[in-house]
Amino acid sequence: MATTSFSKKMASVLLFLSLFLSLTTINLTAVNAADVIPHLEKHGTATRLIVHGKPFLMLAGELHNSSSSNLEYMEKVWPKLHTLNINTVQARQEHHLPMETLK
Repeated sequence: MATTSFSKKMASVLLFLSLFLSLTTINLTAVNAADVIPHLEKHGTATRLIVHGKPFLMLAGELHNSSSSNLEYMEKVWPKLHTLNINTVQARQEHHLPMETLK
């Protein structure tokens, strides 16, 4: 009889611990996700992009409309972009459909 009572108490304790640990893990994951996932933070009248927990200053460059669609052309462009010390590249990809598909 005492063994059954002890087993029930142990099962209750284990259930409590597993629930507590899972809730703690979920909470820690949510905190870490805010540091990992880029997001916007409002500070007074300013809104900042936060990346890896720090404000991110975007030093951006832009490619011509069809530049990014040609890998051979881009092999020459990447070193030039690197020398400009930019950390963001905007590219537009156009997909042209044959006229037959539009009919």
